[in-house]
Amino acid sequence: MLVTDAQGQFKLPPDASILRVLVSCPDGFAESPVAALKANPVIQLLPWGRIEGTWLSGGKPAADRELMLEFGGGEPAGVRFDFQGFRVRSDAQGKFIFAKVPAGHLRLVR
Repeated sequence: MLVTDAQGQFKLPPDASILRVLVSCPDGFAESPVAALKANPVIQLLPWGRIEGTWLSGGKPAADRELMLEFGGGEPAGVRFDFQGFRVRSDAQGKFIFAKVPAGHLRLVR
């Protein structure tokens, strides 16, 4: 993990295993392939989103069920992001909320 300097900049170490850069802060999130950063070294943050829903099973609320968001599409085979912040449980009424969701293609996994 890297932290930006006072000007919001950071320097990636030369490492061929680094395929993508993820950036997050309280105001937003962004991701970029390393190859794209070589052409344009600026990453534009997008504001966090929010997902709310109700899990129903057989037409009735499904309580205490775990859901997870995964990055979907675009990642190399075998790469899977599993951040604890993207796991929630449904409440007694089956309701769930992901309060901070990055922009992009995501998959809801049960």
